[in-house]
Amino acid sequence: MKYATELLAQTSTHGTLAGMSGMNDHWSMDQIDLKPGMKVLAHTALDAWVPLTAATPSQQGRDFQVVWLCEDDAWDPDAKQPPANVIPWPIEEVRARP
Repeated sequence: MKYATELLAQTSTHGTLAGMSGMNDHWSMDQIDLKPGMKVLAHTALDAWVPLTAATPSQQGRDFQVVWLCEDDAWDPDAKQPPANVIPWPIEEVRARP
């Protein structure tokens, strides 16, 4: 699994995903039913969108709602636990994949 820093480096060299500009305009994950295994896009600090998979439903973090994400190939729908290498992501920066 690539670590978060590798994902950020990869997205910074590839730029944003086509058609994803303006996704933050008046939209939140509260408007969809987020479930483990759902394919999502995570917005990075470098203004890129990284394709990942939700490993958990949204949950309350210390200061805001988060969802734990993993790479697509790390997700096992038959596993009883989320993958070992998951990344917490602010729910406001996650979108369902089109």
